[in-house]
Amino acid sequence: MADINDIPWFKCVGLYGNIVPDTLDSGYRPDHFKPWGAVTFTPRIAGPDNKLDPPEPQFRLTAHTPPITLLLVPFDARIENGVLKLPRLDAPAGENPTPTEIDQQRASVGLDMIANSPALQLTSGYKLVYQVQFGTMKVLGKEHTFESFWFVAPTISDFTTEPTWTPPTIDLTVVERFTPVM
Repeated sequence: MADINDIPWFKCVGLYGNIVPDTLDSGYRPDHFKPWGAVTFTPRIAGPDNKLDPPEPQFRLTAHTPPITLLLVPFDARIENGVLKLPRLDAPAGENPTPTEIDQQRASVGLDMIANSPALQLTSGYKLVYQVQFGTMKVLGKEHTFESFWFVAPTISDFTTEPTWTPPTIDLTVVERFTPVM
């Protein structure tokens, strides 16, 4: 695999927690429990009426050099100690990241995700959206799940391939929820 550094992206972050009754620690106040669990992101295209196109959107990027067809598929992330992070996956065959590179990726916070932009060549009124689905998490010995939701990927119009360009950040706690038409 290789990074695609000429298609606009954004940073997606999130903090999660549970409040539980006081446990055996100092003080008598409720405790903040930092959960661990899986999260699945599913990219889709929504039309002007917010109706979803079929799963696994394909983009024919005819203006890209060289032209390329991209297929966006669901992908997994994780909540580790209450923080949204990359999944813990081994490097693809043929790639040999250094131990330092592996440690940096495992410690990184948030995810870099494809954004809405002219590069996607979407028809007017169509937009890239993501569904966020949480797996079950154990809290005090019982299973719980955060509610799933949808959001619209931010639109980026000021993208450059310069190393100084900084992607916008969206926080899953405050991002506006999107209601698709099924």
